[in-house]
Amino acid sequence: MGDWKVIRSATAVKEGLKERQCTVCGDAKETKKIKKLKPTIKLNVPVDQVLPLKLNQSFQVKVSGLAAGDRVVSWTSSNKKIVSVTDKGKITGNKVGEAVIKIKLRSGLTARFTVKVQKGAVRISSFKIFNKVTDKKIQKTVRMKVGEKLTLSAAAVPVTSKPQFTYSSSNEKIASVNSKGVITARKKGKAVITVECGKKAAKFKIEVVKR
Repeated sequence: MGDWKVIRSATAVKEGLKERQCTVCGDAKETKKIKKLKPTIKLNVPVDQVLPLKLNQSFQVKVSGLAAGDRVVSWTSSNKKIVSVTDKGKITGNKVGEAVIKIKLRSGLTARFTVKVQKGAVRISSFKIFNKVTDKKIQKTVRMKVGEKLTLSAAAVPVTSKPQFTYSSSNEKIASVNSKGVITARKKGKAVITVECGKKAAKFKIEVVKR
């Protein structure tokens, strides 16, 4: 028999199918089922921690990482009076208290997370700095060539906080940074970039080299 050939790819909700043909007679065929894909889901909110939400605040929950053929079929709240959720995943804190949001996929997989509605604003507990283009975390030392630009993005915890970030450079002549987090390598040398949010700060070094 010849090599297996996929004639229908497997998805999270349906088996796939493959076949192979006799290399001698060219007529006889053998078919075999392919197992369904394992359902997966990723959320932009933590499922192992309580998500704080200010009273009357809304937040868009995003779903990603679904296996082929899968999709969200429902969003439900254990207590709509406390936290309501739309069929697109937008949650709103209506009353102080806690509620569990449940997401169900076509494959049958479910995901849950708890929301705690509070009167006061959600305060930032920590944040991380990333390269906005590559989405990779910024290392302690970043090498840049003269004339090169690097745009930063900051991810705050909890995601429902509304942080205001400020950026500064220890030496603007070496590496400058604007209010939007865009770093420009000016000339050869070293500088320290500081990102602040309230009383919290993160620093990393920029080493500018010639082209």
